[in-house]
Amino acid sequence: MLASRNMRDNKNITQNITLLFISISAVIAITVVGNFVNTYITDVFNGAELQGFADGEMNRDFAQQIEKMDGIEKVLPVYVFNHEMQCEDIVFSRLEATDNLEWYNSMLNLHYTKKDMESFAVSEFSKTRSIVLSEDCLKRAGFRIGDIVTLANGVGSNSYAIVGSFKSRATDVEAIIPSAYAVSDFGASNYNFLAYTAADPDSIMVQIRDLFGSMQNWSRTVEEFNTDAISTVGAFLKPMHSMTYFILLLAAVGIVNNLLINYMQKRRTIAMYKSVGLSNRQNIKMTLIESFTSGMIGSFVAVTVSYLEIQTIFLVAGPKISMLPELDFKVFLSAGAMGVLITLTGSVVPIIKSRKMKLVEEIKFE
Repeated sequence: MLASRNMRDNKNITQNITLLFISISAVIAITVVGNFVNTYITDVFNGAELQGFADGEMNRDFAQQIEKMDGIEKVLPVYVFNHEMQCEDIVFSRLEATDNLEWYNSMLNLHYTKKDMESFAVSEFSKTRSIVLSEDCLKRAGFRIGDIVTLANGVGSNSYAIVGSFKSRATDVEAIIPSAYAVSDFGASNYNFLAYTAADPDSIMVQIRDLFGSMQNWSRTVEEFNTDAISTVGAFLKPMHSMTYFILLLAAVGIVNNLLINYMQKRRTIAMYKSVGLSNRQNIKMTLIESFTSGMIGSFVAVTVSYLEIQTIFLVAGPKISMLPELDFKVFLSAGAMGVLITLTGSVVPIIKSRKMKLVEEIKFE
């Protein structure tokens, strides 16, 4: 009862709850975002069949040498046009050309907009001048499936039928056309990208790098790509994770300060309670109840609001990132428990001071 009475209209307790809410929300946000980014980066090629890739200029003989390597299974060489191909009123940021759309689909895990669209696109791709667009590009340009569009790159131009749309996390390509027409219509001569599968991807990658020699290239197995990505992102996120300790330290200092001020303001009242029979044990219990309750309220509000906020953000961003984030409740519960623990730890200072108080002097003090 006394603890409840002391908390009512107590500005210091309210400030502690607010401080806990802000600090725990920040810790949760940093932790959840950091965990999600790591998961997102390593999930880029999830479901994609390719095991390695080479990004660099390669001629037909180069690709054929890779096809003859021991242990190689599939080789998919691709022509690339970066900001070169104009389509009506827009310029594709990246257009690629392949001679095997079926392999391309599986290698880069393309998800077509409709169920039967993939088989139709593969069939049309081998017969006519066809183009497949990413869903974002299709919406941005205002095109529809079946539309006839004109492609031009300064070397040549021709009309292509839109036969499908897709989305994929493994590639940022906006459009795909058949290799034969990339050569005949737009003068493509050297491949710029190559994906492969093999019994031993690492061994093939060593040989590919040897083939490139001193030529500029960026070649990685999927495993190497994930390792590099985690290392790069980890270096970026490390200061953010370190920031959580600083935030918690500031919260602890602020809470101890508020509890100390709270004690200073009500020490005469505590002395009067003690003079009529309040024991040190009861005073400790009362102080701990106040701290625990304020810690629970602050933590509960922070965890609840943070969860709803993060869920809302992921709900809005979900379609854009093509991935459904999974929230780890341990993060939320740990942050909440940490808030309660900090508040309980902070109550040690006023408890020690109240044990040492001199009743007569405190009662006289106003």
